[in-house]
Amino acid sequence: MISVIIPSTPIEKIITGNYKTGNRYVKILRRLGINSHLSFDYEFEQSINKTKSAILLHAKKNYKTAIICQKRLIPYALVLTGTDIYSDLTKKNSSSYKKCIKSILGAKAIVVLQPDAKKKLLDIIPNLRIKIHVIFQSTNISEQSKIKNNGREVSILMVGNIRREKDTLLGINGFIEVYSACNGVNGYQIKLTHIGLGLVNDYTKIVKKYGESNQSVSFLGFKDNSEVHRIMSVSDLLLNPSTVEGGCLVIKEAIDLNLPILASDIACHKEMLGNKYPGLFMAKNCNSLSKKLKTFILDHKVRKLWKKSLLDSPLAFYKEKDEAKLLAELAKSIL
Repeated sequence: MISVIIPSTPIEKIITGNYKTGNRYVKILRRLGINSHLSFDYEFEQSINKTKSAILLHAKKNYKTAIICQKRLIPYALVLTGTDIYSDLTKKNSSSYKKCIKSILGAKAIVVLQPDAKKKLLDIIPNLRIKIHVIFQSTNISEQSKIKNNGREVSILMVGNIRREKDTLLGINGFIEVYSACNGVNGYQIKLTHIGLGLVNDYTKIVKKYGESNQSVSFLGFKDNSEVHRIMSVSDLLLNPSTVEGGCLVIKEAIDLNLPILASDIACHKEMLGNKYPGLFMAKNCNSLSKKLKTFILDHKVRKLWKKSLLDSPLAFYKEKDEAKLLAELAKSIL
């Protein structure tokens, strides 16, 4: 059996990217006829006697699990999911860096979610090349999920937990900055919707500050995948201002739903959308975000261009069967 191990946090089981990735891996592996099981790091020792190999998500957060695998001689693949490769491994000689290195060096295979992460890792440990598998994330969104929005509302959507790396407040402040200039123009009413949770105190403060004082901003909290996809299908724009992403699933979901995207120009977004995608803005720069957002809202030709440009993205025709093929190769390398 392959145990797919995800790191635990108070909200991990609900909506985090690690949970979604691990859950999808298990479903795909089972469809391939490979016995697999999803568990949190603290549950791993309960199933360790049945585990022949493992897939661990996040080098730092699954450090303890990696050490257990090394001591028990359980071969494992390590998936670098974001903050490990783009944050922890940039802090050389720190505790986080050392934990990541130990997890990586003990792995039989390494998975990164887009090519830039492979480049970053090889800059740190050049001799890992033959171990690295680049596996983009896929979706199972069907054509029936795609619904055209014919309303007079310009609906902007943000999806993701409220935490520092997502830069949620930049997105909200950027929207508010252009609201007065754009709302009502050409008869359109604009609104911003946020889906996701966060640390309880932070989430409550943000909802109180922005949601209660501005009717154009709404916070929906947690929604399951089918409801997220339904809301995306009737939205006009996905806004993703993240400063760190390992492999952003919601970007792929938007591509598959043909939903235009306004995203920060971080490496992950450029790998997924292409360097020339017109809906990229300067990361951490509210002015850059606001200018792009205002142009999208006021210029119908820009909206059409951004939507059309999705067909030119590197992942436009990447499907779940493609990810399954790559996961089958990964499983073979650790079984």
